[in-house]
Amino acid sequence: MPVIMIHQIPANIKPHMLRTIIEQHIKCIRFYLRPRELKADNQYEKDGQYECGFFETPDIYEARDFVQKFNGKHITASSKSNTLIRGYVWSIELLNQGWEAVTQKTKDRQQQRDMILQTEMQQLGNLSRQYLEKLQADRNRNKDQMSCEWIRKTVPQKAIPQKVELSLEQIKWTKFL
Repeated sequence: MPVIMIHQIPANIKPHMLRTIIEQHIKCIRFYLRPRELKADNQYEKDGQYECGFFETPDIYEARDFVQKFNGKHITASSKSNTLIRGYVWSIELLNQGWEAVTQKTKDRQQQRDMILQTEMQQLGNLSRQYLEKLQADRNRNKDQMSCEWIRKTVPQKAIPQKVELSLEQIKWTKFL
């Protein structure tokens, strides 16, 4: 079945509006908008969120007529909310590719995003694991220091012998204990 591609979808036209406009002129089986690749500054407003759109129609002759009739022309169709959409010129073409070839680029892009996200999550997991280990080591060290301080504060210094002298017999007996 023929697939028609719509170039340069403006930011102010929503997907349901575009589909409504198309269906006023030609039968649309499947409709798909390819999301625009995110830029470094996450700017969608100027270019719009969608890179291009595709729709599949059952009849090749109707598709050719539609492209010849509307390519380079202004949109003069009303949406369901009865607002007339103007100022956008159709830039459409009939593709030689089928529907699967059209959507494959998006699938590849999604797989690439998933791999990047998985790598970032692993790196984040490693960092958080290292942080937790360091935090636990700090807590253990603090516990040891606090217990030593507690012993020093609570046990009188007189009770702790400063110097212990053991005889040879006492040392022998301590080995067996």
